Amino acid sequence: MPLRLDPDPSLSRLSGGRTLLGGAPYRVLRLSAAGARLVDGWLAGEPVPARPGQRRLADRLITAGLVHPRYAAGPFTPADVTPVVPVRDRPEVNSTLSALRSPGGPAAAVVVDDGSRVPLPGAAVRHPVSRGPAAARNSGWRLAGTELVAFLDADVVPEPGWLETLLPHFADPRVAAVAPRVRSRPGGSVLERYERERSPLDLGPLPAVVRPGSRVSYVPTAALVVRVSALRALDGFDESLRYGEDVDLVWRLAARDLLVRYEPGSEVRHAPRGCWSAWARQRFDYGTSAAPLA
Repeated sequence: MPLRLDPDPSLSRLSGGRTLLGGAPYRVLRLSAAGARLVDGWLAGEPVPARPGQRRLADRLITAGLVHPRYAAGPFTPADVTPVVPVRDRPEVNSTLSALRSPGGPAAAVVVDDGSRVPLPGAAVRHPVSRGPAAARNSGWRLAGTELVAFLDADVVPEPGWLETLLPHFADPRVAAVAPRVRSRPGGSVLERYERERSPLDLGPLPAVVRPGSRVSYVPTAALVVRVSALRALDGFDESLRYGEDVDLVWRLAARDLLVRYEPGSEVRHAPRGCWSAWARQRFDYGTSAAPLA
């Protein structure tokens, strides 16, 4: 599968291209004259050949966050993805499920009812009492019969083509997960306009390798595509965490030298909280995860 490389905005080249600066965390890489010539060609749009030595150099640049991969295609199609949607008292889940039923879309969604006051018809799993997002997602992905799962919150609606943009990244066997950009749903209220500009789920317009200490240090499981094999190796989400379980998962993947990528070319829409008190409660809940994650 042809691989091309796009420079990260942080990339600078000195000494005739033999010294590379940038990435996240910021670093310095030194290349041989032959390596610098290869990078010249790749940054000019030439594909990276399948030769092992050249692929190793390209992988090194990708891992450092100095460049970002662009694949013409990948090994998976949307049919290889099972959406997992945890729900607790969220009637708007019907919009999420409707968006997933488009022709050529993913496999049938696994809906997990995490203790809703009124049981959700058609749920694949029902927890009699709420066990939290981590347990709900674990119940869901363990039912998947595909190699990939796509976690989606019940108030998230994917844009057309969102999966097709994410899936080529899995051409790299080191990639364990890929996240789209989560944008707040547009609206006219002050809160909706604020969330449009300052949502903690929107990680911006630039692609990134996701890891602790970098420009994008986490991605939310409001929308995240993950290899089932990687989830199995980690035994899924840590169910002792009521909040921050998504950050914990990403950091544990990174600790195993697996890659998590943020791909803002794919977008989903997230419904903001309905009032300022609910907004404040959400921010407080996010903050309670800081100590367990430290």
